[in-house]
Amino acid sequence: MKITIAKTTLWFLVFTASALSAQKPKVMEQNKALIRAAYEALNMRNFDLFFTMVSPEFTDYTAAPMPVKGRENIQPAYEAFMKAFPDMKFTVIQTVNEGNKYYTIVKLTGTNTGSVMGMLPPTGKKVEFTDVDVIEMDGAGKALSHAVSNPNLIFEQIGYGFLGNSNAQAVMDIYKKFGSGDVNGILSGSDPDLMFEIDDRVFDYGTRWYKGKKEVAQFFKELNEKFKYEVFEPYDFVASGDNVYCRVKAKYTHLPSGKRYESHYTHHFKFKDGKVILFRGMDGDQSLVKM
Repeated sequence: MKITIAKTTLWFLVFTASALSAQKPKVMEQNKALIRAAYEALNMRNFDLFFTMVSPEFTDYTAAPMPVKGRENIQPAYEAFMKAFPDMKFTVIQTVNEGNKYYTIVKLTGTNTGSVMGMLPPTGKKVEFTDVDVIEMDGAGKALSHAVSNPNLIFEQIGYGFLGNSNAQAVMDIYKKFGSGDVNGILSGSDPDLMFEIDDRVFDYGTRWYKGKKEVAQFFKELNEKFKYEVFEPYDFVASGDNVYCRVKAKYTHLPSGKRYESHYTHHFKFKDGKVILFRGMDGDQSLVKM
């Protein structure tokens, strides 16, 4: 009886291994088909369909300056790209896999007719390039993560190559938070030893220093009490390593006096380990707007 049981167990294991081996190519083809379908869902801007194909833990490593996880974070990042390129289209050329990682050759085409990252003006330039996307699949046949091999190609083709620097993208995110009044969001992405140097003749008579997050929060409070912005447009960026420089065009009312101004600021952000540790804001060309 023992021998019979042993033989039965052995045959069962052999059969199971054979069945799994036969299923593996089938699983790979199913995963490849799902990847193609996911890109088509994005082409149709059908996010409800797209998110049925990905895990609740789905993470995109290149859709934002930092990895984003979950639909509530990923969909806005994707929509921002699609607003910048309303005719954006993905064409899957080929997919090969190594284990649970699927390397997908994707052709991307589009025209930059919308603002980039919700702030930079459109260039009207067309993009067309082929890249390799890396998609990780889980055991349930859902996409677990996504990354692009060369995420900066799209920025380079429209003349915004500075966005290839992750710190420059972080600065763009800071400006968006500033525009929405999210001071806590700005401070959460800053180093504990953050310092602000403000040299603005309308804000104050001389240079002001704010040291640490508590004092910087006080700066934003003062700014809100003194200025009401009508226009706040960053432009002309330069990014070099941990330093990002840019010019900002602003139109605003100085609330204590009621006077309206137009200024061009120069901003300098210095990063440490991905967080802002120093900010310098300096006024430049400045004029009083006639009422």
